[in-house]
Amino acid sequence: KFTSASYKVRFVVITIVSLSLFYYERYQLLRLEKIKSELNALKAQINPHFLFNSLNSIYGLSLINSNKTSDSILKLSSLMRYVLSESNTDLVYLKQEIEYIYNYIDLQKIRLSDKTTIKYTTTGDIADQKVPPLLFMNFIENAFKYGVSNEVNTSIRIIIQIQQKQLTLIVKNDKICEGINEQISSNIGIT
Repeated sequence: KFTSASYKVRFVVITIVSLSLFYYERYQLLRLEKIKSELNALKAQINPHFLFNSLNSIYGLSLINSNKTSDSILKLSSLMRYVLSESNTDLVYLKQEIEYIYNYIDLQKIRLSDKTTIKYTTTGDIADQKVPPLLFMNFIENAFKYGVSNEVNTSIRIIIQIQQKQLTLIVKNDKICEGINEQISSNIGIT
């Protein structure tokens, strides 16, 4: 036998549960928007730094009339097209991301002397695998930023391994100096 009080209690409980679910969903949406906003801000920081470095390297090639100049411009164009078109999506094919990394490494090689050794390998099945765009670039850019020298031998090793549905990224480089001068840092990227 239900009384008026039991209906009121049920109404209050249902109202509290409904409001809790509503606010929890709202919290999750706001959290997701915050993460997307942070990722977009990070992408905006990465791209200008890379663009300026690449243009400087290509400019150096043009000064010596290198036959690599036109190929480098084409690779830079491909990279920028990828960043502008694909980085606004939530997921891209891993094959595209790996091609982007190959092109990025090729452009970085322009400015490197024979003192730097680069090894980049991918293993596993990349077909139909998807990842967030530019997911690996902070780590790879930092390897080139802090692991290259024209005076001493250095190496950079980038490994992407895919085993079933697990992806592992390994980026190793030689650290050139113990302390990074804060005055030359742009405060962009990860510490």
